[in-house]
Amino acid sequence: MNKIGLLPLLDENTKVLILGSFPGQESLEKKQYYINSRNQFWRLMKEILGWKAIPDEYNKRCNLLLNKGIGLWDVLESCSRVGSSDNKIRNIKANKIDQLLKEYSRIKAVFCNGKTAYEFLSKTCFVTINSVYLPSSSPAHAVPFNIKLKEWWQIKEYL
Repeated sequence: MNKIGLLPLLDENTKVLILGSFPGQESLEKKQYYINSRNQFWRLMKEILGWKAIPDEYNKRCNLLLNKGIGLWDVLESCSRVGSSDNKIRNIKANKIDQLLKEYSRIKAVFCNGKTAYEFLSKTCFVTINSVYLPSSSPAHAVPFNIKLKEWWQIKEYL
């Protein structure tokens, strides 16, 4: 089944771009990044950015990210996949990350949320700024939260 991804979340003040591979089924249905309650993305952002709590409203979460200079997108524009697992991705079409980085020249670093995102980025586009692998925030990536947080903390260096 062919699926089309989400639009980028960023603005002219974005300094850090976090790239996933491709949104999970629930995110695609609701048109919201990292909407699965078991995904640790928003919990990681809460710790890194010092939020007291994760806002219930998705738009508030997004505005808090943008206000700190963090943008979101995915390496893939579209693909075929049954379910949400990255290892089921086939027939990929990459987003034009290199063009986006030229247009949004304030972006200093690209952080890939997981191994698959990093591998797809490496294979599909030429990025001239720092690109960094981060352990996936997905619940399928069974690494303790504190270890993920330690790696994700390096985002702060670019804000």
